[in-house]
Amino acid sequence: MKITTRIAPSPTGSLHIGTLGMALCNQMLARQSGGNFYLRIEDTDQKREVEGEREKYIQQFANCGISFDAIYIQSERTEYYQKQAQKLISEGKAYKCYCTEQELEEIRKNHRGYNNKCRNAGEQNKRYVIRANFSQFTEPVKWLDLVKGDMQLPAETIDPVIMKSNGIPPYNLAHVVDDTLMNITHVLRGEEWLVSTAQHIQLFELCGFKPPNYLHMPVICVEENGKKRKLSKRKDSHALVENLINDGYPLDALKEYLLTLYNGDFELWRIANPDKPHTEFKFTTEKIGSNNPLFDWDKLNNISKNIIAKMPESELQQHIKDRRVIKLMKGRKDIYKFSQVPETYSYLYNNEGIPNDNARKYAEIYNHSDEKDVWWAKLKNSGIHPMDIRRAVTGREQTPDLYTILQLLGEQEVLKRLKKS
Repeated sequence: MKITTRIAPSPTGSLHIGTLGMALCNQMLARQSGGNFYLRIEDTDQKREVEGEREKYIQQFANCGISFDAIYIQSERTEYYQKQAQKLISEGKAYKCYCTEQELEEIRKNHRGYNNKCRNAGEQNKRYVIRANFSQFTEPVKWLDLVKGDMQLPAETIDPVIMKSNGIPPYNLAHVVDDTLMNITHVLRGEEWLVSTAQHIQLFELCGFKPPNYLHMPVICVEENGKKRKLSKRKDSHALVENLINDGYPLDALKEYLLTLYNGDFELWRIANPDKPHTEFKFTTEKIGSNNPLFDWDKLNNISKNIIAKMPESELQQHIKDRRVIKLMKGRKDIYKFSQVPETYSYLYNNEGIPNDNARKYAEIYNHSDEKDVWWAKLKNSGIHPMDIRRAVTGREQTPDLYTILQLLGEQEVLKRLKKS
C-alpha cells in the first residue's frame, strides 16, 4: 500500500535530534512506498510559540535533506477545525462549556478533573469553550500499534476541550481533522504520546473518521542519577541538531546513527553494504525497536569516523579549507567530527617537535626532492629510527604517513624542526 505520513512539530525551539530521526523515518516509509510525506507546523498553542521558529524549522529540515510534498500551517487552517466543532455540536457530540477558570480549578480539586457539568447547561450569554461529549465511551479502547502490538487503554471519560474560547483548537481536534483531510495512513510519534491515544481514537470515532495506523516510536534518552530521562533541549546541548552540526558531525553520520536507533536491521545492512548511501536501506515498521535507547556517543563517533574516512575530497573541502589536511586524512579514521581537525593536525601549523640528536644528524642527509623509495632507503641505511624523525617534526608518536607530512611541510620548515635544539 502507499503510505502517507507527516511530521508535525510545534515551533518551540531549534530542531531536536529525535524530531530529525522521526522525520527521517517518516520520509523513508512514505517515499519507499510511493506515498506522500507532509510537514505540518502545529502552532495552535500560541503561548508556546517562539517567534521566527516556524521559518527556522522549515529551513532546518531543508538543510538536513528532508523534503516534503506539501507544508501546512495549522494556524492558517482554523476554518476547518471550527467547522468540525460546530458539526459535532449540531450532532449532540459536543457542547459549549461556560465554566470560568476559577470554577474549573475548584472542580479539579474536588473531582480530579473536569466533571462534565456543562453537558446539559443550555445556551448562555457567556464566554465558552467547546468540549467533546464522551458519554458514549465506556468500553476500553483497543488498537493495534505497529510497534507495540495489541494495545488497550481505559476509555477517556472526561470531556476534553476541542475548541478554545478564542476559536483556536488544541492539538487533539486539530490533528484529528488534519490527519483525515491529508489522508494520513501512518502516524509515527514518540512513545510519550501513547497515553493520549485513547482520547485521540475516541475523537476520530466521534467525528466519524477512520483513525490512522499508530506507531509509537522509541524515545532517545540519557541516564541521570541512575534513571533514564528523555533527551532534553533545555538540559542537553546535544539534543539540538544545529549544535551537533556546528560541532563538526557530518549530517549523514547523524542520520545513520538515528537509523540504528529506529530500525534493528540497519547495522547489519550497513555491514553488508559498506559503500551504499543510507537512502537505499529499506525501512520497515517490523524492525522498529520498542525500548527507549540511551544516547550513545561511542556509536555516533564510530559511525561518523567511518563516514568521514570515505568522504571524497570534494566533500571534505566543504568542511576543511587546508588541502594538506585532506591529503593526510585520506583513508584514515582518526577524526569523527571536523572540529577535531585543528587539534589533530596542529603540527601542520605549529612547531611541536621534540628535539633529539638523531633528528639533527638526519638533517645533514635529508633531501626534500627524494622520491619516497629513495627517501626511505636513505633513512633505513642511516640507522636512525623513523620515530625520532616523527617526534622531531610533529611531536607525536602516531601520525599519518611521515613522508607525506615532510612533503607537505616544505623543505625549510622540515630542516628547521630537525635542527631544533
